[in-house]
Amino acid sequence: MKTKNYSKNVSFGGNNSIIIFFLLVSVMMHSQVRVNFTPREPIASPSTSIFNIKGDFTLIGNTNLTLNNYDVNEPNSNNNMIYVDIDGDSNTFNSSSANLTFSTENGAIPECSKVVFAGLYWTGRSSDGSNSPDIFNVTKNSVTKTFNKRKVKLKGPTSSSYTEITANTNDIYYPQNSDGFMYSAFAEITEYVKTNGLGQYTVADIALVEGNGGSTGYYGGWGIIVVYENSKMKWRDVTVFDGHAYVQGNSTLSHQIPISGFNAVQTGQVNVKLGLMAGEGDRSISGDYFNIQRSSDNNWQTLSHSVNSTNNFFNSSIQTGGNTRNPNLVNNTGLDISMFNIPNPGNAVIANNQTSTTLRYGSTQDTYVIFMAAMAVDAYIPDPEGVMSLVTIMVYQRLLLQLLLQAKKLNTPSKYLTKELKI
Repeated sequence: MKTKNYSKNVSFGGNNSIIIFFLLVSVMMHSQVRVNFTPREPIASPSTSIFNIKGDFTLIGNTNLTLNNYDVNEPNSNNNMIYVDIDGDSNTFNSSSANLTFSTENGAIPECSKVVFAGLYWTGRSSDGSNSPDIFNVTKNSVTKTFNKRKVKLKGPTSSSYTEITANTNDIYYPQNSDGFMYSAFAEITEYVKTNGLGQYTVADIALVEGNGGSTGYYGGWGIIVVYENSKMKWRDVTVFDGHAYVQGNSTLSHQIPISGFNAVQTGQVNVKLGLMAGEGDRSISGDYFNIQRSSDNNWQTLSHSVNSTNNFFNSSIQTGGNTRNPNLVNNTGLDISMFNIPNPGNAVIANNQTSTTLRYGSTQDTYVIFMAAMAVDAYIPDPEGVMSLVTIMVYQRLLLQLLLQAKKLNTPSKYLTKELKI
């Protein structure tokens, strides 16, 4: 996006007893956290800030808005945008899909994996005027529809019709007169994904508009994160954070995201995976970057993946492991969803037994918003072991055995087990 000043003074803060996740923002206001980034805790387990699992996380998503004259390098700014609508349903104005798949690591059977948490995010920009209301009407082909930024439609692989999904009042941020009107939303869909399982997910009727959005441009799309477990997979500490940070370009400043709470594996290679969702990063405008601090020397390691670059990290790309998408575009005109392994040769970035790290982001030209970050680290989670010993034998018309089960790990209390055998 071409830079545009929507600056406004804000203060922020926040922490969690297990994980501290906050962004240090310059008083010069080139990055503004409108909603503090905090761990996303499942409704069913509100005290869970870290998922200590044999498993992993995955991301899927797609764009619901594209160029009228598609070009792989053309930005959405000063260009005519049209709805993506792939579902063949005349009742929807925009729709796109992506397929949910799970890992086969160590022979894991995806269909046997268990969904632990699932969240749906959507984002967009739907006004180039003086304000951007949350609820507005759109007329297309003589049909008028009312859009609400807090509502979308979702259809899973085993569902024959759409389900309306609504974000809670504070999930996440809906600017009406600032920050270029770029909004982001969240709703937990854990039970929905448990019911529908693997396969194609379609999201429709995101609150978007067609047309020319000026120097900022219109964009819009969605993403789903799923945390899942499978007994055949490696132990990992998985963390999911969300909030809303507006990053203004034309700045030499950088901004940090400290993360703590994981417990990296004690020996051997430490594998690290990062997941991000962002909006309004352009393919043709460089200067945006994302770094991680190396544990070996405290210097910054510049990050990239297979379809972006170190100097244009947020470039309208969707990198989610090669899963099926419809449409499958290279240029997603303002939507970024990335999931990739962070190179960690010799454990120089994340070391054995490490429990914290720091991410850094910024931009010297492009403007964008970040609203979701996830991280998975190979974890040290000792398997419980125990020793069972015979304590007493009593015989009087019956045989009564009392066994002592002594735990060797995890500070698990010892337990007495009594078994009666009739004779």
